[in-house]
Amino acid sequence: MKKLSIISEKTRVLILEIEVDKKEQERLYSLGVLPKKIITVVRNPKNKSPLIIEIDESRFALSKNITDNITVTHLLEE
Repeated sequence: MKKLSIISEKTRVLILEIEVDKKEQERLYSLGVLPKKIITVVRNPKNKSPLIIEIDESRFALSKNITDNITVTHLLEE
């Protein structure tokens, strides 16, 4: 298990847990960022710039502060 903020670009992961306040949780859920959801990290700059993720062919930018609070696990590639 790792934090989403440290996942490499072009990596598919499964969201395990999201630990944010209720308002932020509602915003993430409305975007489809949910536990047990598979996402792809599209861009993860080394600086404080937002991380870009893809869910069901839609892309979103998430701040490093938020992605530090999302626990994920790597998917095994077939």
